[in-house]
Amino acid sequence: LWDKFSELSTKCIIKIVEFAKRLPGFTTLTIADQITLLKSACLDILMLRICTRYTPEQDTMTFSDGLTLNRTQMHNAGFGPLTDLVFAFAGQLLPLEMDDTETGLLSAICLICGDRMDLEEPEKVDKLQEPLLEA
Repeated sequence: LWDKFSELSTKCIIKIVEFAKRLPGFTTLTIADQITLLKSACLDILMLRICTRYTPEQDTMTFSDGLTLNRTQMHNAGFGPLTDLVFAFAGQLLPLEMDDTETGLLSAICLICGDRMDLEEPEKVDKLQEPLLEA
């Protein structure tokens, strides 16, 4: 199960990098800032993506390949003490009924964030985030 989760996480990280490159202005940032933003936001975006696939009736999460895990299985798959927090967050997101566009926008806002530690040009990142926040 851990191997399967690792494989899915790797694929998701690749998709996040591809997503980031398509965001207006992301590739104009320094390489160091791009890497900092990706490292800082990757877990946030992974959690957001999995939480949008929460099924409250069964108390399960469904991964992008269709793998469905309940709370105990997720705990044992490596989430450990984060499991209950992930499920609680998923429960809070559910009433928002976010569509793919809104999830993408929230992912972009998580990624393009000038408050991340060790940014070389945080002001430039803040400028890129402004239109995302206005959308």
